[in-house]
Amino acid sequence: MLPTSDLPGVETAGWLLATRRLAVANGLPWPSVDEIFAATSASREHAHEIEDAIIAALPALEQSLSQRCGDPDAARLLRLEALVREALRFVMQHPGCAQSGAKAYYSARYRRFVIGLRKRYADVTASEFAETIALPLGTLECWMRGVRCAADASAARNPDEPRATQA
Repeated sequence: MLPTSDLPGVETAGWLLATRRLAVANGLPWPSVDEIFAATSASREHAHEIEDAIIAALPALEQSLSQRCGDPDAARLLRLEALVREALRFVMQHPGCAQSGAKAYYSARYRRFVIGLRKRYADVTASEFAETIALPLGTLECWMRGVRCAADASAARNPDEPRATQA
């Protein structure tokens, strides 16, 4: 979590001192140590302890982030999380566009959305994609081939979307 104005002055000073060290090392302009203490009215000793703790924690944080970003499973899970968020957002913005049950119903708009989504997430296997958005794999495969599925043809028409079952 990044520091906010809600942090006590000494903690703010510690963060500013730590980031100052990194900024100055990279040739970036930054307030002086005296300016930081003048702005925060913090205890120098305690603020430097916080600075040292932050600097000491950076290598472990960097290693943790590198491992997470380099981990194919973590990257895959982040990708699936993004996929499910997009699908959920669409369904929430278009209530009734996808209904499961004894007779599934998918609006033409939802079908087009899923086909476009599948193209953007081509790196995700079809079965994992279908499972992530809670769509039968067979239905996804039909849509991707441009074929009308039995569930689409037999679904009752939604009175709010009279062409819902037509591609």
